[in-house]
Amino acid sequence: MTMMDPKAQAKKLLARWTDRADLFGIEAMGYALWPRQVEALRAISESPRVCVRSGHKVGKSTIDIVAAAWWACTRHRARVIMTAPTARQVRMVLWKELKRAHRMSRAPLGGTLHATPSTGWQFNDGREVVGFTADDNDNFSGISGPNILWIADEASGISEEIFEAIEGNAAAGVRILMTGNPTQTVGTFFESFGLKSQFWHQIHISSREAAEQNIPGLATRAWCDEHLAMWGEDSPLYQIKVLGNFALQSSDAVVPLSLVLAANERWGDTRGDGPLVLGVDVARFGDDDSIISPRRGRKVYAMRAHHGLDTVAIAGEVRSVALELRKNNETVTVNVDTCGIGGGVADVLRSYALDWLDIVDVNSAETSDDEDLFPNLRSQLCFAVADFLKDGGALPQDSALDGELIAARYSIDPRGRRKVESKDDIKKRLPGGRSPDRADAVALSIYRRPNFDTGGKAPLPLAGDSYESRRVGLG
Repeated sequence: MTMMDPKAQAKKLLARWTDRADLFGIEAMGYALWPRQVEALRAISESPRVCVRSGHKVGKSTIDIVAAAWWACTRHRARVIMTAPTARQVRMVLWKELKRAHRMSRAPLGGTLHATPSTGWQFNDGREVVGFTADDNDNFSGISGPNILWIADEASGISEEIFEAIEGNAAAGVRILMTGNPTQTVGTFFESFGLKSQFWHQIHISSREAAEQNIPGLATRAWCDEHLAMWGEDSPLYQIKVLGNFALQSSDAVVPLSLVLAANERWGDTRGDGPLVLGVDVARFGDDDSIISPRRGRKVYAMRAHHGLDTVAIAGEVRSVALELRKNNETVTVNVDTCGIGGGVADVLRSYALDWLDIVDVNSAETSDDEDLFPNLRSQLCFAVADFLKDGGALPQDSALDGELIAARYSIDPRGRRKVESKDDIKKRLPGGRSPDRADAVALSIYRRPNFDTGGKAPLPLAGDSYESRRVGLG
């Protein structure tokens, strides 16, 4: 039998793969694609505009990477521009997966893959794949060529200015792939499934579908069930992160869902500058947790949860966290909710007589620091979280915390002040009737007592604290 010339064989394979991104992913790159990934890759092979909305852990990054490599390897003068809302998403997700795929590919993909996305994956004949953060539309203007593919990951979080720049380049004819969780109900990604749906090939993938595949790395049934129990089926978080649906939040929500999701996304890129502050919410009932929430500047760190401990034990845990996270000889501020048994924790902490531990009693049932705005301190604390997130505050990935933050609702009292509903009302909506302990601890970590020497209307800034606000009670 006559062996086919290697060049002829390569030419035959390229002809087979040119119009089939899914085959390229399977045969050239060695991916074991599941049916919905195949569907998405076939769509981008055939359609100029494809949008994929999904829940978490469905393999959408694999779709992006296969599409990028397929386009670069099968098109003359190919250019691929990959983007996402944050530098971390571009660098640690997209580019990291592209490097792994390039290294592990069955067929040699060629070119030089540089360490930085902006330098890109370069070929001697001018083909390239580059990655940019979607925060500067100058990166996206003036890009030209006969074969351009734009890939927008987490497209809900990309600004309209960036999409306008992409559309400006689309005049010469380009292909666009958008993937992401449907976190925003405005903008190009949302409209691609609604007002402008006739211009897009739409694909919807839920985490439940992915869980049925039993593929390592994809969502599992246990993960889906856990988040159903944590959030409830009607929660916007469950609709978005598991079912992959666009979800509207109640107009009377204290903390908008969009702020929480954005705060999650920027956590990895946010520096924790400034003094250490601990917010401590002490459990009042047997099923609740006592939570310690550490914060530096705009960055809230992972919650420390404890169940079934008495006031002495909780105070000991607070001291341990302060010692663990304290830098040099800094003073650590501890804001304790003393409405209820939290007062005992504050008393034990004071009994340690540590001059570097500043204990602040915060009674959320008392009047607010500005009675013209809020009827009680609890309402002030809850709205302080929304202000903190608007000002760039970052939250760790914590599903329970996310669900609690978006659960609180408010009304307007007869004096025109914003009044947040009671904890008991929030517990009725949270699955299992749990208390919003994590959300309350975060709010406590943000609070700063007013400077009453200046009338109590504005707190003095904390030296070195990168999160400084003139809003009452923020720190």
